[in-house]
Amino acid sequence: MGEAAPNSLVSNRTTSRGRLFLFACITACITLLIIETILQVAYYALAGGEFLFRRTGLPIFASDPVRCYGVMPNLEYEHNTNEFRTDYYTNSLGFRTGADHRELIVPKPEDVYRILLMGPSFAFGWGVDYEEIFPTLLEEQLTAGDKRVEFMNMGTPAQGVAHQLCWVNRNARRFDPDLVLQVSYGTAIPNIATKCPEDLPCPFVPNGQLHGELPTFKRKAIAKIRDSAIVFYGYYVYQSLVPSSKQKDMGKELHAATDPPLDPSDYTELANRYVSYLDNMERVLGPDTPILF
Repeated sequence: MGEAAPNSLVSNRTTSRGRLFLFACITACITLLIIETILQVAYYALAGGEFLFRRTGLPIFASDPVRCYGVMPNLEYEHNTNEFRTDYYTNSLGFRTGADHRELIVPKPEDVYRILLMGPSFAFGWGVDYEEIFPTLLEEQLTAGDKRVEFMNMGTPAQGVAHQLCWVNRNARRFDPDLVLQVSYGTAIPNIATKCPEDLPCPFVPNGQLHGELPTFKRKAIAKIRDSAIVFYGYYVYQSLVPSSKQKDMGKELHAATDPPLDPSDYTELANRYVSYLDNMERVLGPDTPILF
């Protein structure tokens, strides 16, 4: 009988600690939920009525039998975020245009100097109105003798060079481009694909959204966490506090088909790859079509 009291006291302390821990967990969850709700509402207001989860996972893509995927043909999509507001339009080829969905005339009119623009989102003009992207500005400001300049903008967000070379090898000749402008980025002299590979790795395009890997339950859960406003704005804080030189490269272009990266000092091999790229374009378009990078 005399030992019952100490045992009871230990049991009561354990119960109290368990209740305190449970109370702390519930309080933390409620606090995080309140913060998340406030930040989500703030983003919705700043983005003009657009939700955070639609910021990057846009349903604007379509599968393509030649280059795996491209932007949807005849697209009309309003893209609003807390940073920009813009509209995307494409023609029947999935090439970016203005609201008129301008088609490319085949055969090419005699008064047209046609430029094939290749590259990822920088060429497409992610987050920028069509009237303000550099191909449109060049069309307005340049002429080629007595010919008007016309861009066929094959720029596709997250797409590497190899995929677009497959399209060029199959389709470019009939559009008779007078010049090819290849947009690339990364290092001072970025690596480049040299050909269309026989086994082209393709991403998944469920519901018009682009996924580098099959969207399993685990990956969907991770994507939902990334859509959290706490995570989103937390990264802004991280960027402001950590020097840019120490930040991890956040680019996620789907470059699995691009040749392996090179040592930056291996200029000879890098030059050989660019020569191979040029040789491929010459075989397809002929030796008189200039290539600019």
